[in-house]
Amino acid sequence: MVGATVHSKDGKSFKKNDVVSQIETGNSHEFIDGKTLNRYEVRWDGRYIDYRRDEMYGPIYPELFESEKVLLRKRTGEDEKLISCYDPDKYYCDDTVLAITYYDNLQGTGAQLIFEGYDRIALPYPSILYTLGILNSSLITYIFKLIHATGTLQGSYSDVYPQQVRDFPIRKISFSTPKSEYARLVADLQELAMKTSKKGRFAALSALQVFIFPHFISRIDNGFDHVI
Repeated sequence: MVGATVHSKDGKSFKKNDVVSQIETGNSHEFIDGKTLNRYEVRWDGRYIDYRRDEMYGPIYPELFESEKVLLRKRTGEDEKLISCYDPDKYYCDDTVLAITYYDNLQGTGAQLIFEGYDRIALPYPSILYTLGILNSSLITYIFKLIHATGTLQGSYSDVYPQQVRDFPIRKISFSTPKSEYARLVADLQELAMKTSKKGRFAALSALQVFIFPHFISRIDNGFDHVI
């Protein structure tokens, strides 16, 4: 689901800059947008949103923001690479970001949960960290480039839409990969999520950890590319 369109319904009463700032005010929540997302990492820049759900042009159900989720930047990275990360910290986001969570987290909200042509899978669901690894994989980037990418005059960048994400082949699969290898990949992602969550901000990492960070991401990428 695309994040909230945060200006006023009439387009005049308030703009994004009127409700997003580094000052906590009103119905305040930590806020991120596409420019703060990197692969496997949110770099929260201290901004908050005064979330005026009843006054905004395109509000989103708070249950989406306040659930465990994957955040996917709407604009692809260089060479059409998808940019997604894990969010256990309940960030609110605008429409430069897609938020991905389990349908069960939105039951009873009024959100659209049934889409023609898309079957709902049964429990147990794939780990949301597994979903993150698949979205950031070379395979999904290849599929996106082949089928959906449009590019721009500025280079190989495209926008990503919810229907395209629903089309991605993220399924429950019986891998030939040993369970121990799958468990290791998920454990790596859990470790990475802890380092980049509010409990372990990236900015607080040591110089050595900052140096190692890209290599750690490369190991995760290689692992998921191998199993899929």
